[in-house]
Amino acid sequence: MIKINQPSVAVVTATIGRNSLLKAIKSVAKQSYPCKHYIFVDGQQYHQKVQDMLKDITTEVVVTYLPMNSGADGMYNSPINAIAPYLAKEDIIFYLDDDNYYSEDHVKNLVKDMQQHSTEFGYSLRQFVRHDGEILCDDNGYSLGFWNINQVLSKVSHNKNTLSVTTNIPQGYLIDVNCLAIRRELAQMLATVWMETGYGNDRNITQYLLNNKHIGICNAKRSVYYIQNNIQESYAWTLTPTEKEKLGIHSADDLLNLHYQYFNNLNDEIHKINRDNIGKVPWEYKTLYKDGNLIKV
Repeated sequence: MIKINQPSVAVVTATIGRNSLLKAIKSVAKQSYPCKHYIFVDGQQYHQKVQDMLKDITTEVVVTYLPMNSGADGMYNSPINAIAPYLAKEDIIFYLDDDNYYSEDHVKNLVKDMQQHSTEFGYSLRQFVRHDGEILCDDNGYSLGFWNINQVLSKVSHNKNTLSVTTNIPQGYLIDVNCLAIRRELAQMLATVWMETGYGNDRNITQYLLNNKHIGICNAKRSVYYIQNNIQESYAWTLTPTEKEKLGIHSADDLLNLHYQYFNNLNDEIHKINRDNIGKVPWEYKTLYKDGNLIKV
C-alpha cells in the first residue's frame, strides 16, 4: 500500500525467456517497498516459453508480448528500456534484466534516498554472482557510477601456475542498468539515448546523466546481484593459446573457474589500491552528485 506523498515504482524487465527470469520475478515480488513489475517478452518466438514459465506464478506481473524481436541486430534491451517509461505510469522507473536479481530492500533504499535528497536518479552498487548462485565478489571496477577505474593488475593461477594480467577496463563511467532508478519524466527524456547503441547502452545513459549534471545519488548499498554466466558477457581479458597452455586450461569449466578467480582478485586489488584509512573505497560512502560535484551525505 503506497502512502500519501510516497512515489510509486515500476520495475521494467525485457526478456527472451531465460530460465533465470523466475528468480528475477521473485526478487521483485519480495521487495519491501510496493512496486509493479512490467515484463516485455521480446519477440513471438519467446511467447510460449515465457507463458509456460509464468503459468504457476502467483505474483502480479504486467506482461506485454511483443510480436517482433525489438532487440535484434545488436540492440538488446534498448528499445524496451526506451519506450517503457511512456507506458508505465509510476513515478520512478527501475530496470532489471532477466538474468539478475535484487535484494529485498533494493527498491525501498533507493526510493528513500532519492526522496530525502530530491534527486532525479539514484543507483546502488552490485555484487557478482556465480552461475550457480554463489556470491563471487563485490564489483569494485565496473559499475561505479560517479567513479571510473581505468587499469589494474590482477593475478590468476591454475594447476599451481600463476599469470599476471593487466586489465584495461573500458573508458567511461558506468551505472549498470540493473542498479539504476530514474524519475519517470527524466526516463522519458532518455529514450533517444537508449537507442544510440545496444550493448553498452547503460554507459551512454550514465554519461548523459553526468554530462548534463542531473542530480543523482549513490546509496553505497550492494543490493543488485549480477550473474556472471558467460565470459563473453563481461569485459574480462582473453587468454592467448600460450597463456592457456601455461595455466593448464583444457576445458570450458577450467576457463570459467579462472574467470571467476580473475574477477575476485581484480576487485580485491582495486579495493586495496583505493581504500582509505578505515578500509573503505570512495563508492562505499553514500554520495550525492549535484552541480557537477560529489558530496558525501
